[in-house]
Amino acid sequence: MVRELQKQEGSLPSLVSKSRPNRGGVSLLSYLPHPSHTPGPESPYIPSLSRAHSYPSTSLGGSHTQLSFGEEEEQETRQRVDGTLDEKEWGGVLETSSGETTETASLLALPRCSTPDILRKSPSEPEPETGSAALRQESPVIPAACESLPPAPPTPPPTAAPASGRPEVGAAQRRAQAIRLGALMAELEKSCHGERSADKELRALEHQIQHLGTILKNDLSLLRSSSSSEETLAVEEVLGSFDFLSNIFTADDSTSCLGSVRLKDSGISSLQQNTPGRLSKDSQSASEEERVIAPLTSGNWGLDQALETHLDICCILLQTIKTNDFGPSRRELLQEMSNQTEVLDRVSGLLLERSDELTPRDVLPKAQRSRSLLLFWEECVKDSGTPFCCSVGSLSRSLKNRFTHKVKAKLPGQSEKVFGRLLQQLQSPCRLLPCCRSVCSPDRVTLFQLSVYLRRWSFQDLGEHISRMSKEEYILSALTSPKRRRSLNKLRGRSISELLPMQSTLQTVAALLVDSNHKVCKAATGCISRAAGCKAFRSKAVVFYTESLKSSDVLIQQGSCLALKALRATESADHIADLWRSMDEDVRSAAKETILSFGKKGYEAFQRMQQMLVEMQEEVYQNKETEITIL
Repeated sequence: MVRELQKQEGSLPSLVSKSRPNRGGVSLLSYLPHPSHTPGPESPYIPSLSRAHSYPSTSLGGSHTQLSFGEEEEQETRQRVDGTLDEKEWGGVLETSSGETTETASLLALPRCSTPDILRKSPSEPEPETGSAALRQESPVIPAACESLPPAPPTPPPTAAPASGRPEVGAAQRRAQAIRLGALMAELEKSCHGERSADKELRALEHQIQHLGTILKNDLSLLRSSSSSEETLAVEEVLGSFDFLSNIFTADDSTSCLGSVRLKDSGISSLQQNTPGRLSKDSQSASEEERVIAPLTSGNWGLDQALETHLDICCILLQTIKTNDFGPSRRELLQEMSNQTEVLDRVSGLLLERSDELTPRDVLPKAQRSRSLLLFWEECVKDSGTPFCCSVGSLSRSLKNRFTHKVKAKLPGQSEKVFGRLLQQLQSPCRLLPCCRSVCSPDRVTLFQLSVYLRRWSFQDLGEHISRMSKEEYILSALTSPKRRRSLNKLRGRSISELLPMQSTLQTVAALLVDSNHKVCKAATGCISRAAGCKAFRSKAVVFYTESLKSSDVLIQQGSCLALKALRATESADHIADLWRSMDEDVRSAAKETILSFGKKGYEAFQRMQQMLVEMQEEVYQNKETEITIL
């Protein structure tokens, strides 16, 4: 019968003509990599649409029309022939159960592609404009029944395998890091712009911050090219985060259910338009803050982390120097600012240098490139994937592996104390002054922090420095033991210049000045008096003890006051005079004793103390008189 029909009427019309040239551009069926992805005849997505008579309908081909015959026998024969032709043309993709296949069944037979799948098509596929236009013109309107279908699980975006030993960094982490850098730069620019100082160190810091900001804001960093693979991975992760958009489209959306929102929308704007009311007030306020603060990045994840640490140190130093009017303390802070200015200058130089792979040798100054130091730092950063910073745990393990023999421990736990104190000083913004807060990144140490620490204490060999710290730690343990008086007497013969000194050592000696044993107090006073002859020791001690006068601890105030008396620190007379306002009698007595020991300058300060006492008494009297009047 088929042959007779072919002889009488010629070839039967089919869904897609074999002679039709192949289209270019994007084809929905090109995303079906395997026939197993195509729903079978029993799939719930394909309803049974068998009718005796059907109206003419347009096939997916768009240009050939399928006409229905009046007789059931001819219709069934035609369907069998069309099915054979469809299998040859479409490769078995479209399967009809019975009756004529309508446009709804044809579209629903296609597996739904998640949003990122369309963007991840092979770049080798041709995509001429004519084919794309034809696809858009001939695509049928999707019926509302498409909404009721359960969405297919989205295909997870491909992720690049991280390098061995290198932690994988997500797009959200990079975004948060860039926002923190932008906030720190904005705070520093505001602080430097609002204060015109005569100190050359502050002017140099302001100039360096402006220079670094110009590089970051204008994307002049040459390190971006070396991290192109990381940026590609970040883009893929961001695109993959929009898969959930396929669940919230409605029938009135201008975008097709099977289309990709990424082909038309920019991302965040489409999310806000298609999901009204889904953003909370907190997220809206956070987005407004992000618009004000421009995210900044160098293009290198490790360098961004190190830069965040040192920009935060600059903020801490600026906050501290604004509230400090003591000359020696300001000089100490200005020196620390000069160290941070050199760090920012080195970072700016690295951003403008094109290098395939940076090493610690490229970062450290020439005087600090000793073989032992380079090997030590390479061991610290072997698991971090960046030469610029390492974790605190990695640094501690490397210290134990390489410098335990330098400690020469005579007491149990001495090595842990030495390494712990070294780590504390590495992360401290200032060598001697207590700062308003700690650094924002206590879980990591940067290579620049190590370089600043070496410059701060004027040494090149880290092993020898650890040996000196170990000796001082042993002396410190002896000064806190029951035999502290004997230890003080032994310290007389020992050269004071051998001490660094550390903050803990200075604080312990000051505490011995107010010891309950009078002989211990006398021995501690003699020890500090002899140390005043060492200029390096005295300058550090004067700064530390003067700043300790601001402590809220009464014993620390009293001990620091007596230590300044033993050092004959007349430059601290005005700050000692402020202790006259203290409510503690012992503190006021120690302040008076110290001031009167300073001679003429001390006498002038003592007169100011007497004037303050008179003002305080008058204020107390007025308060009592006011209380009586009210009663």
